[in-house]
Amino acid sequence: MITNRPMQELLARGTNLTEIYVPSPFQLLVGGGFKDVQGCIFFRELFHHDALTSLALHQDMTGYECAVNAIHLEDYLEKGMAREAPALAMTAAKCIDWLVERLRRFSSEPFRIIVSVRARNCTLRFHKVRDGESWLADNLEGYEEAIAVYDTSPQLERSHV
Repeated sequence: MITNRPMQELLARGTNLTEIYVPSPFQLLVGGGFKDVQGCIFFRELFHHDALTSLALHQDMTGYECAVNAIHLEDYLEKGMAREAPALAMTAAKCIDWLVERLRRFSSEPFRIIVSVRARNCTLRFHKVRDGESWLADNLEGYEEAIAVYDTSPQLERSHV
């Protein structure tokens, strides 16, 4: 996993937190599987058939996937789970591991999972890795929010950013 400095700081502050786990609502979302539509991969539960026309609204397939596959992790937390930024970052890291395992079962193609945390908000999204397409700028340090990027292909992980 590659992170910028704000994410490194959040994760360091969260190392002593207890009861960090993958929330059940997130497990259900991922457990619902994925859908391949015209070469784009989506959370099955988030893709709607009428969204098919939305591909033309995005610059590329990666942008389309990132728009549809963006979730606010705080909406998936269970009652009583910590919602401060360090806890969100740690929970997101657990969710990344959960999602990576399921994406690898679904397809051998490489995927990129992106998490951003700002205050009490955490966005998690994923997309298939494609040549010439990117959701993020090359310099993660240019982002104010905390950013973590995980590539399902180990070769990509080492070469990213």
